[in-house]
Amino acid sequence: MSFKAIYIFFSDESAKIIVLLHASTNVSKRNFKKQFLKFVLKLVKKANIGIRGVRVGLIAYGDEPHVVFNFNDNLQKKILLKAIKKTPTKLRFDAADLGKAISKARSLFEQEKDTYGDSIMIIVTDSNPTGDHSFLLSEVSKAKHDGIHINTVSVALPNSTVLENVASRPLKKHFYKVKSYSDLQIYKKSGKPIIRNIPYCKYNNQLN
Repeated sequence: MSFKAIYIFFSDESAKIIVLLHASTNVSKRNFKKQFLKFVLKLVKKANIGIRGVRVGLIAYGDEPHVVFNFNDNLQKKILLKAIKKTPTKLRFDAADLGKAISKARSLFEQEKDTYGDSIMIIVTDSNPTGDHSFLLSEVSKAKHDGIHINTVSVALPNSTVLENVASRPLKKHFYKVKSYSDLQIYKKSGKPIIRNIPYCKYNNQLN
């Protein structure tokens, strides 16, 4: 069995990360917690959370973006993990206006433009974007021009062309596709962690 990892690269141990999370109403409340939120927990678990380290924001989006928490709301790892676990299960939507979500994320990054760390956006969705496609492409272009690295994870989508176009280049570092919700997991083999099918923070070119 082969294992493949996606790494979220940044220049040092400082980063501002916004996770844009879309779960459709097809996802049960149980699976929202067990799979989507667990995915976010695993993403930040090894991060050096702190004012001069990694700061994380979370936006759940449907027809409108909902800021669950911002960069500076949870600057201690234990508090951040608790905040992720408390994300309301009602934040599941049929609509998936990614353009509005990216626009909101850009505004949060703009407020922090003079602070430490690279700007990273991670989009996790099980639906193709709805809403104004031209507006979406405009927001993506503006985000990339602002130096924001965009990573997309497509979950159970037969066609992910739009999400591929949204992701930064090269695609092999910024886009990943999984066949089902259950693929958003971490596996262990021979006592060593093997990261599979999830974005993962890699610091100073060393996997801890």
